[in-house]
Amino acid sequence: MAAQKRFSSVRSAWCVGIVLSGLHHTFLETASYTSRQRGAAARGYEDSSGKAVPARLRIASIVIEGNKNIPTYTILSKIPYQVGSIFEPSKSRIVLKNIYEIGLVSSAQLSTSQAGPGEINLIISITEKRPIAKVQLRGNSVLTTSFIAKKLEFNTITAADEGDFVTLGEKIKKLYTEKDYHNVTITGSFVDNEDGTTDGLLTIIEGNPTCVQQVHIVGNTIVSSRHLKSLLFTRESWLFGFLNKAGSFQPDAIDYDKNVIENYYQNRGYLTARVYEATVEPVPNSCNVNVTFKINEGDFYTVSEVRAPENKILSEEDQRTLIPIRPGQYYSKELIRSAIETLKLVWGEYGYINADVSPAIIPDTEKRTVSITFNSNLGNKMYLNRINLIGNERTDDKIIRRQLALNEGELITTHRLELSKTRVQSLGFFDPKGGVNWNVVRVDDKLADLELLLQEIKTGSFFAQMGFGGLAADKSSPSESFRVSIGAQDSNWFGRGVQGSLSGSYSRQDKSIDVTIADPWLFDRPIYGSVHFFHRQSSYSEFRLTNNTPTEVTTAGFGKLGYNPISLSNVTLIGELGIESIHFRDLEIREAEFSQLLTRKFQSGNVFSLGGSLLQDLRNHPTHPTAGYILNTGPKVGIPLGSRPCEFGFVKWTVDWQWYASLIDEYNLVFRFHIFGGLIQKIHHFSLPYRELFHIGGPATVRGFTFGQISPTVLGTSVGATKAFVVNAELLFPITRDATIRGVVFYDGGAGWDTPDKRLIPTGLRNDSFEFRHAVGFGVRLTQPTPVSIDIGFKLDRKKRFGEDLSEVHFTMTRDF
Repeated sequence: MAAQKRFSSVRSAWCVGIVLSGLHHTFLETASYTSRQRGAAARGYEDSSGKAVPARLRIASIVIEGNKNIPTYTILSKIPYQVGSIFEPSKSRIVLKNIYEIGLVSSAQLSTSQAGPGEINLIISITEKRPIAKVQLRGNSVLTTSFIAKKLEFNTITAADEGDFVTLGEKIKKLYTEKDYHNVTITGSFVDNEDGTTDGLLTIIEGNPTCVQQVHIVGNTIVSSRHLKSLLFTRESWLFGFLNKAGSFQPDAIDYDKNVIENYYQNRGYLTARVYEATVEPVPNSCNVNVTFKINEGDFYTVSEVRAPENKILSEEDQRTLIPIRPGQYYSKELIRSAIETLKLVWGEYGYINADVSPAIIPDTEKRTVSITFNSNLGNKMYLNRINLIGNERTDDKIIRRQLALNEGELITTHRLELSKTRVQSLGFFDPKGGVNWNVVRVDDKLADLELLLQEIKTGSFFAQMGFGGLAADKSSPSESFRVSIGAQDSNWFGRGVQGSLSGSYSRQDKSIDVTIADPWLFDRPIYGSVHFFHRQSSYSEFRLTNNTPTEVTTAGFGKLGYNPISLSNVTLIGELGIESIHFRDLEIREAEFSQLLTRKFQSGNVFSLGGSLLQDLRNHPTHPTAGYILNTGPKVGIPLGSRPCEFGFVKWTVDWQWYASLIDEYNLVFRFHIFGGLIQKIHHFSLPYRELFHIGGPATVRGFTFGQISPTVLGTSVGATKAFVVNAELLFPITRDATIRGVVFYDGGAGWDTPDKRLIPTGLRNDSFEFRHAVGFGVRLTQPTPVSIDIGFKLDRKKRFGEDLSEVHFTMTRDF
């Protein structure tokens, strides 16, 4: 630390010396003049001897000294002078600033010398930084070298001096601060290599982490200390503190916590509540600290009056109906903020997007009441001049602009702004947490530019996964075993919005290769096009009517073409053409009486299908939705290619609707409601593919049951249903502040009934009529360090006589590399 302070002092003194040096040399060049001559030079006339004295000095030459590795022309390009131009002392600071921006200069000085009458030589002396081959780190263990090198971009550093070591050290300390290491010492030095090159070496002494041992709340009488502590980021350390960062000490979080406490009180009637002091005290003989917040709660205030002066849009009475504050309620800063935002949204709907709403809050300290007046200054209606996109380094402008609901010259309204924002968010190319925002830039009293501020996220990846558990996204998959997957995917191929994926997976029950390419805007028109190919091998290990495991091998290809009518919001009409080749391996039938059923059920053949669907996606994000819904419904027709009964021929219709709502934004509660319904019927005497039937029960349909358990079964084996209904309701809530761990409580219910070919089943058929079964449960969702989903469902109508278990555990885990 002492060395750093000495270097800082030397550097500050040196900077002052530069400025004084420039002034000193300029003074020397004019010091030979007499006082009378200097006055004449300022006026630009002849002195007593008749010699002309120039009003300004001209540059005769520019001399660069001290550079060995930096080309002279590089330095000259940074100087705002040329030979023959007039020297202006005021530009000296600019000259030095430009030279330092080269990045390879340790120090620079500017001076002049006499060249002739009215002329000077401009001399720039520099000291270069020392070239280095690389930057090394020594002594670090908490943070890896690769992590620090990536964060600080070591690969761009080709030269350094002692000042650079100090700067790098401070940046590294900030990285350690995020890990609660606040006593890190870093020193820099040069290391000469045997090959003649030089490396920069940063030696790190990490010390011990600093944890918050105790948090004290002083002065609170209305709210318990325990409750206030639960609101803070700064929390006392405990055994499982790593789950929610309890014990983490971040100095910047202290001010944040002060605001949290004050806002909590001020949102509940305590107008003058303040945290007047927050202290951090080290714990003796340790690296830990104790934090104390001292509170002055103040008095409790209620609202005596709410006013909103009439304007040309709404009367005062109409405005008061929009304001969520009524006389008699307790004072709340949050409700005032909400009222301001509501009124701004209303004025924005009329085009007054720059309207200002300012509350006048007048307290009566004797009566402990508050009078609130919301004054609205509408200003002028604003029309769109142009839209500028900022931050989309990868995504083409046209991909974003075609989602916007605003055109140049149109009236700017809050509805169009929010609709455009939602559409852009729904692309899934930008950070769901504030990655799409509007900024309004006024051009004049009636025109404004809009800046769409974007923060892109990675949309493509090469992945290798290991997982265990059922596939919650595939209702027809019986997989419950360990699996390995590898593949590549991108939802924004080359920044043009094209979706592509190639993947393969292997498990005991499912093996597949899958290729998909889709373009939601084919030919730059609202036309959806996609092709999908897969080869899959599925084993139905839960089937108990055979000696071996029924194994289905399917090779298929599908093509889709859709249209998104501009008049219908986010609605896509899709047509599908597909062909599937289905082959079942030889089966060893255990019971002869089921031979006809199994021969029909596990039938090989080809399926030629035509389908259509109506897709409406109004979710606010495709992968992390918190609001909106998605609807997908339509038919699929299997067309028999011959007249034999063993050919496949069917008509199938499904409806799948999911709705999301954010219940309490403050607590990040998200409610999801899902309904699925399906119907399939064979055409005349033709057959139905086994996989097209409905198998209700399991992680993709009704949790708390096994795969196909509440569909028609024979001796405990699912034989598939032609009718299905499923309903799911779940509430997701964060367990950790960053939502990397979330909890879920759910209610699932459903039924599958009416199996085909029931005449071929001699005995043991169950669940063939409609019987609604349901379960409740809870679960955990982890996103870090690896995605894990655990659900435990409890049957509400358990049937003990059939040997049903009370609950089922559904576990899914994946690991990306």
